[in-house]
Amino acid sequence: MRIFSFTLALVLAALGTQAQDIRSWWATQPITVDGFANDWPETFRYYDGNTMLQFSIANDSNYFYLCLKANEPMTQRNLLRSGLAIWVDPKGKKKEQAGLVFPMKKEHGAPSPHERPEYQDPGAPRRAMNQMKQHVLLTQNSMLLFGLTPTGKEEAPIKGNEYGIEAGISWDTLDIMTLEYKIPAPLLFGHGLTAADTAKAFSLGLVIAADPEEQKMQRNGDADPNMNAGGMGSGGMMRNGAVGGDVGRANDPMGSLGGGQSGGSMGNNGPPPSMYVAQDQKVWLKVRLVGKY
Repeated sequence: MRIFSFTLALVLAALGTQAQDIRSWWATQPITVDGFANDWPETFRYYDGNTMLQFSIANDSNYFYLCLKANEPMTQRNLLRSGLAIWVDPKGKKKEQAGLVFPMKKEHGAPSPHERPEYQDPGAPRRAMNQMKQHVLLTQNSMLLFGLTPTGKEEAPIKGNEYGIEAGISWDTLDIMTLEYKIPAPLLFGHGLTAADTAKAFSLGLVIAADPEEQKMQRNGDADPNMNAGGMGSGGMMRNGAVGGDVGRANDPMGSLGGGQSGGSMGNNGPPPSMYVAQDQKVWLKVRLVGKY
């Protein structure tokens, strides 16, 4: 596993206690949403051990920005096979009413469980990675929007849509996947950012849906029992001492994110990074935006 050069700055104080707020940073210039982290600080301050994602958050007076990094190939495949939902609740609760899904779940093109590297010749993982990247860049050109538009739910292009919402995806030379998002503040708060908006935290939810093929394998008794050590519950410490969150069953209004089951505390025996998720991987974070200084 690649050693990350970042600070694990977001840690729960104890089991069941409140996590500290994640601090945004002020974007002095608009961030270009292209799937490259050139506009972001070199060191990403936050990491979630459940979804296996690094992330950083920024804002200016008009936009909310989010950047995610997926370092591990299996994490990337999980994102592409199952989709990633981003939820924002300005009231600080955990309501999945306003947000988007990108990458979107695709029925074809992503490796199946039988295409895992351990079943292949030594050169197969690299070829599979390159094929996956080419496929994604060609096909992942739209996103699902929920509660952000007059229609309530619709599919929109990731660039040039009428709402000003943008998303981007790409890989760097180390094969680290980067995802970027940009949402106009009025779509979230009803107005441009004010001092009152920076005085209180809002909730950000990240959901990687369960993989239906892996669920099927588990129901049929074909899954490796060592791949799902530990259960998933609400709160508590995650593996790697990273952020804990609500990892129970997702409320799935779009019907495309699959189902999960709540369980016990994940603890240090949570799922290893090299697995296809058989349950929803979900975390809710408290985010505090900043004003211009």
